[in-house]
Amino acid sequence: MSYGRQFLAAFDSSGISPKFLPAAYGMLGQESSNGAASPNLLQVTSSTAANPGYGLAPLSDEDRNDPQKSSAFALNLLKAKADHAGLSFDNPDDYASILRLHNGGGDPHYVQHGAARNPSTPP
Repeated sequence: MSYGRQFLAAFDSSGISPKFLPAAYGMLGQESSNGAASPNLLQVTSSTAANPGYGLAPLSDEDRNDPQKSSAFALNLLKAKADHAGLSFDNPDDYASILRLHNGGGDPHYVQHGAARNPSTPP
């Protein structure tokens, strides 16, 4: 099942610059490749959903399984982390650092893997 429309709706409502959309699709491809049938497209963990920080409200387990709600949560969290780090979604030079914020260090080659899924993402 494809959740592209739900992801795009979540992206559009996030306030993230449209310039970042190709990188976001690379991130989506990287995250959803391990569980493409999962509606939790950006792999929001239960611990992150329960305590996201950055002034964001928690995400329920039910909403983690809603593709639009879980994507919106993940993108809003990414925006909050990027803003906190002084990174800009309008600056392609910041994209690799922004993508690393989403990954949280779990995959040291995360940016390269996402870029391979979307060549317009600078490594």
